[in-house]
Amino acid sequence: MAVLDEATTQRFDETEPYFDAILHPYRSLGRNGFIGLMIFVGLALLIVSIPFYLMGAWPILGFAGLDILLLWWAFRRNYRDARATEQIRITQCEVSVIRTCPRGRQSHMSFNPYWVRMETREEEDRGMTELHLTSHGKRVEIGAFLHACERESLAGALKSALMAAKTGCAQVSGG
Repeated sequence: MAVLDEATTQRFDETEPYFDAILHPYRSLGRNGFIGLMIFVGLALLIVSIPFYLMGAWPILGFAGLDILLLWWAFRRNYRDARATEQIRITQCEVSVIRTCPRGRQSHMSFNPYWVRMETREEEDRGMTELHLTSHGKRVEIGAFLHACERESLAGALKSALMAAKTGCAQVSGG
């Protein structure tokens, strides 16, 4: 995610973006970790199931297999959902939000940067819980899958970019 720092301003082409970021849901468990977890759970269920099988409760092996299958399905669904993205692009002429769902379908919403407002909702114990862009009755939630601190960072960057788009000045990194 792009974060804008304190910067100097300069004029530039109105098609140049002041902000351009693609947001992805975070997934901490990679492919190797998933395989390792499935092997660990499978071995643990096998070790726990063997004494029951030896006592004659053989259906426990089927239920252990069902547990592994359900766990595999839940992780596969989670990884599929992680393919969702949100692209936010702010230029002098347009603020656009392009959402791509996990199956690849896209939806596009655009706003005039001079009229768009950023609305947030914060809870004392959870931080920023919602971030919306609104204009003329249209409203879109941004970064619903982000953690509160990431959403706050995004809000700060969006605020800076919207101010720059309204004044027609570019944010140029000072470093």
